[in-house]
Amino acid sequence: MNERARSEAVAQSLENSAFFMPFSANRQFKKAPRLFARAEGIHYYTPEGRQVIDGTSGLWCVNAGHCRPKIVEAVQKQVATMEFAPPFQLGHPAAFEFADRLAKLAPKGLTRVFFTNSGSESVDTALKLALAYHRVRGEGHRMRLIGRERGYHGVNFGGTAVGGISGNRKIFGALVAGVDHLRHTHDLAKNAFSRGQPKRGAGLAAGGRRDKGAATVRFRLRKSLPFDIDKAAVSFDAQKTSQGLRVAASIVLQSVLEEYESAFREAGCDPGIVLPSSLAALGAVGDLRPTMMLKVAAEATAVAVVSGGQLLLHRLLEGVANGRSSAHRLAEEIYPSLVYFQDTYGLNVEQILVNGVPGLRELCPALAEQTGVPAGALIESGIAPEEPGNEFAGAIGALL
Repeated sequence: MNERARSEAVAQSLENSAFFMPFSANRQFKKAPRLFARAEGIHYYTPEGRQVIDGTSGLWCVNAGHCRPKIVEAVQKQVATMEFAPPFQLGHPAAFEFADRLAKLAPKGLTRVFFTNSGSESVDTALKLALAYHRVRGEGHRMRLIGRERGYHGVNFGGTAVGGISGNRKIFGALVAGVDHLRHTHDLAKNAFSRGQPKRGAGLAAGGRRDKGAATVRFRLRKSLPFDIDKAAVSFDAQKTSQGLRVAASIVLQSVLEEYESAFREAGCDPGIVLPSSLAALGAVGDLRPTMMLKVAAEATAVAVVSGGQLLLHRLLEGVANGRSSAHRLAEEIYPSLVYFQDTYGLNVEQILVNGVPGLRELCPALAEQTGVPAGALIESGIAPEEPGNEFAGAIGALL
């Protein structure tokens, strides 16, 4: 039987096989299979005896080569002695010996070995260990997993979720909550033939804080909105809390925004300047006490008061501070709102949170002295240490 006839006979025998192959077009493969019969060293051999270089080391798991006599002998010896010992509350001396030898080869600080059956299982185990580590340290809020676009981390739930190959994820949905992806670093035209680390690429991890914040917010929204985020106006605000950085965002399609503004203009009015991110940010104020938030911008200052999780007052003071407010002037402008809130609800504002003004460390104590109400920064220092905190402030827009 010639090679072609033999291949056709094999194909007919495999066409209805129960074996479902991963990452393969099964019907097409079984009609024209590519099969290996044996392997030795760095080569596979087809049933016809053709030699093929194994350029991928099996599937990255035969790095020492195929059918090495020493390895074959060791495997045969162990299988003849004991092929498996359960590791749950039981064990075998060879497992402990092997772990100790691996630890001696590992970089300094890696002193524990956890055995798995595959790279995919290793990735999922590592993700679980990372989450568990933070929980036992009392930091259970640290649950976000970050991958890179185009990255491959196996085919289990966690590895597929953090992996950056969209084709591997699209049919399964989100898989795991709390996953984000950074931009990939592949730039063949600029990084090819680099010795050591390429000279470029730092911008993929750094860059302008404001631009980076906006880009990150849009990227996160892109994965969860039912419409194209590039066609929407986005306003956001960031707060550093005891649970980490929290971002509140307001989104509206540009077409809806333009329709809203047109309706106001046709009625003879100018669209009102509102700060939806300011309102949304109030949802991040965990304190149930009456809290006033001031969002100072060039055009206007937004004043909002929340109490017990409810928005009770919102006002826009146009042309108050022009971004360079003094504590005395700001106190004068917000005083009517403080009095109105007290008279209307029978409550006193117990804290004031300010954002958008340079020099908050100096302004807040002075504002507290002028109003008699403790004052602090809405966005605490440390979020954007290289720039003023207000760089993370939401954009002003006529959004509802």
